[in-house]
Amino acid sequence: MDVQLVVLSVKVGVHVTLPLCETALLISNSEDVETTLSIFTRENFVQGNAAYHLGGNRYAVDAGENDLRAIFDEERLLVKFFCRYKEEKARYEIKIQSFANKHDIGTTKLESLQK
Repeated sequence: MDVQLVVLSVKVGVHVTLPLCETALLISNSEDVETTLSIFTRENFVQGNAAYHLGGNRYAVDAGENDLRAIFDEERLLVKFFCRYKEEKARYEIKIQSFANKHDIGTTKLESLQK
């Protein structure tokens, strides 16, 4: 099934639309979000030490590259990822899936939540 970018995007501020990655992490405890994202950052980015809480439910997870952000959906206990460039989306999908598999973290495809 081909997912349209319009459905899987988010407005940030008033000028930029970022592509939403199709895979989200399932988090069982909201207190584990920052720790989980910090591990993701350390394992996937050379200069990564920790996820950086940007306020609200937003996190920088890419060691300052500003190409990937995470947003925690408290209602659904999901961590969704947004990337700056749509051509990088596939690469980040692989990183998210690999991380989830390595740490036995559940995932969901966001298109299944849209139905």
